[in-house]
Amino acid sequence: MIIDAHTHADEFDAWGWYDPPEKLLNLMIKAGIDRSVITSYSDEPGPANGLKNLEKYLKTYPDKLIGFVRVDPKYGDKAIDVFEHAVKNSKLIRGLKLHPIFQYS
Repeated sequence: MIIDAHTHADEFDAWGWYDPPEKLLNLMIKAGIDRSVITSYSDEPGPANGLKNLEKYLKTYPDKLIGFVRVDPKYGDKAIDVFEHAVKNSKLIRGLKLHPIFQYS
């Protein structure tokens, strides 16, 4: 089994990015990848719908996608709450994505 450990699927209007999971799945087929760890483009907690989109994609393709919630630690306890809530309440969220290039202080 081949797993890609770093992919994105999201619909993020502010940046003009529209990458639905079907686009990723087509690329996976071409590359011979069985499953992919995906995260959104946006950090939580934030104004975008990244986590909601991620959960929707994971429910649609549970045998192909493994979800990691993207959290910005600058939000302190609120970020921890979002992460804990996502992991405890969604059996599809399996991990955490930190992005230090965007999350510097």
